[in-house]
Amino acid sequence: MQPRHPKTCYHPYVLVAFHLNCLPDNLLLIIPRSTRFDWHYRDIENSFGHAWYQENKNLFNTLQLVAQNKKLLRINSALLRVIAIKAFIKKNVGGLNAGLASLKMVATSNIQKVSRVIGLGKALKYLDIDFK
Repeated sequence: MQPRHPKTCYHPYVLVAFHLNCLPDNLLLIIPRSTRFDWHYRDIENSFGHAWYQENKNLFNTLQLVAQNKKLLRINSALLRVIAIKAFIKKNVGGLNAGLASLKMVATSNIQKVSRVIGLGKALKYLDIDFK
C-alpha cells in the first residue's frame, strides 16, 4: 500500500484571492487542478456566510479591482498610510508641538512618502493640515 499524500490546508486568503480572480499565476499553478475545479464549481449559495457576502458584494468587487490594478494598490496603500499618520499625529500631538525632532522627522518622512503617490496638496488636505 502506498503512503497517502497529506491533504493540503490552504490559507483562507488564498481561497478569497482565487474567487476574486487575483491569485498570482505561480500559486495558481501549484494548486492541483482538482482543487481549483472544486473551488470553482462548488455550490456556495447554501454555505454559511453567503448572505453576508451578498450584502457586501460591492466591497469584494472593489477589492478585486484594486488588487488587479497596481496604481490603485499604490493609492490604496498611500491612503492607509494617511490614516496611520493621522493616528500618529493625534497620539503624539504633545511631542510634535514641543518640537521633538525625532517625531517631526517620522511624520515628515511619512508625509513625503504619501505625497509621492497622491501629491503633497492632497496628502495635507487628507491630514487636515493647512497648506496655504
